[in-house]
Amino acid sequence: LVGEDTWGSGVLVSLEWTGVEGLTTEPQNNLHLHQILYRRFAPDLSHIYSVEDTALHSLQLLPMYSAGDLESGAGSRRKEKQLLSLFCFFSLPHVGFLYAVGNMVQQLSTYNYPETAKQAVLSPQFLHVITRNNLLCYTVRCSAVAARDKDPEMDTNNKACPLFFMPVSALRMQLFIGLRAVCLSRNHLILLAKAEGHDAPRQSESKKGLSQTFKAKTKMPSVANEPGWNLYCLQMISTVQLCREMVDYSKKYQAFSPQSYVHLLSEAHLMLKAALLDPDLCNQTGSEELVFAFKENCAQLGDCYSQYEMDDFHLALPYYKMSGLSLSDLISRRFSWENEAQKFGKGFMYYLKHSVYEEIEEPLSEEAANQVLHVFKLAEPTQIPHALCSPCMRNVCLRTAWDHLERLSAISPSPLVMLTKATVALRLQDLQKYQMAMERYTETRLVCGLVLEPNLLRHHGFEPTELACELKRTQPGLLVAAFVALLDSNKIELEEAELFFKALCAKGAEEESEAATPQLLVDFWEAMLIACTQEAMVQVLFMKLVS
Repeated sequence: LVGEDTWGSGVLVSLEWTGVEGLTTEPQNNLHLHQILYRRFAPDLSHIYSVEDTALHSLQLLPMYSAGDLESGAGSRRKEKQLLSLFCFFSLPHVGFLYAVGNMVQQLSTYNYPETAKQAVLSPQFLHVITRNNLLCYTVRCSAVAARDKDPEMDTNNKACPLFFMPVSALRMQLFIGLRAVCLSRNHLILLAKAEGHDAPRQSESKKGLSQTFKAKTKMPSVANEPGWNLYCLQMISTVQLCREMVDYSKKYQAFSPQSYVHLLSEAHLMLKAALLDPDLCNQTGSEELVFAFKENCAQLGDCYSQYEMDDFHLALPYYKMSGLSLSDLISRRFSWENEAQKFGKGFMYYLKHSVYEEIEEPLSEEAANQVLHVFKLAEPTQIPHALCSPCMRNVCLRTAWDHLERLSAISPSPLVMLTKATVALRLQDLQKYQMAMERYTETRLVCGLVLEPNLLRHHGFEPTELACELKRTQPGLLVAAFVALLDSNKIELEEAELFFKALCAKGAEEESEAATPQLLVDFWEAMLIACTQEAMVQVLFMKLVS
């Protein structure tokens, strides 16, 4: 039971106040009881029942903080930890449970132990569990929840994070004789063990093949054969080093098990994310080193989602964005790959099209634009007209673009291809090629092509292109019809169309008054009035024509 439903559990809890008579304030007014989670475990009666089999232990509340700015009295700013998320862990002897109990109450993970657990301790990065003779280490999903609590932009085209219900991983199992207790202090894990004389503590090799997750310093009894207590202080290795070792280990799965490869990279991502979110962890490693490792991990995850056939291939876009690499850098990485089939997979093309069509506003360099055009030629030739119409492709080699369009028009001719050829011909100042391209189809078919790609006529909302300026001079009726069709198909708004015609007619018309309404805009309003069926729009157009 969670939330308000917990009051139906039948368990009554009350606060008792003792030893507070001397306080001047009333603590009863400051402390309140709020039930958030109730869970009951029924014993398994199919075999011999023991109380120890259902004994709960290791109840722990773990808060995660972020460093926020706080105004001080002198007007300067200082860092203060702010609560991001709250987690609750508790365990049975053979299974542990991790819940998020902050903004939501939800079970995140279940941990099944290979043997009876005595105690467990939770941190933002790991769950450490001790059994009689072993120390177990598991990954956790705290940072996946905290990242979403902190940043509402998570899980969009700009940012991504592995899901919190991703299966957890067992990082290692290490042998310690007679373990009794465990606690965590910053980047040190402290173990208490009671060993008999002949049971000397020793450490095993990593179960998973990873190197040591921590380094042990042991204080041994002075008398070798005398039973006694042993105290171990284990120093955790740095987050960056551990993640690099996980990445190196994950490469074993890269060829034959891509899902396992992505899973291990995602585990490393969450560890780095936890370190970046937690001010204490970030201070221990160094923010610059963590940020560099995080961006490198984002690029690796972007490569995975771009090259493998995965259902969530669209995640290549946010991971590549978070990597900080430029479009040119990412394309160059692809050309260095040996496997031709994986160079430009579905995920990478999703990233490329989104970047070229929607994201990048400033023109790419000639080299970068030619690289983009070459990628489309290899992977999706039918997208070449759309790419060439993007404002960021302004510096592309026009001769190369024309050659690509010639080949495409021979294989798959269409009004869109011909209109793009006409645009390139105008930029090459070849009016004969322009006329040949425009005469290939009727005006009705050309309008359909202009609707498919509005960037043929305007950039950045209302800035006219070379083609729009030429149509104004030679075929103004086609231009007006195209914008009526664009408005009817919801590709533009009425205000954008009006700004476009004003900007278009302002070019080379200095003698006209700025207050005068361009005739081409009036023609557009009249054409819209004839085609429009919405009463509200008709009234708006009437008012514009009358005024």
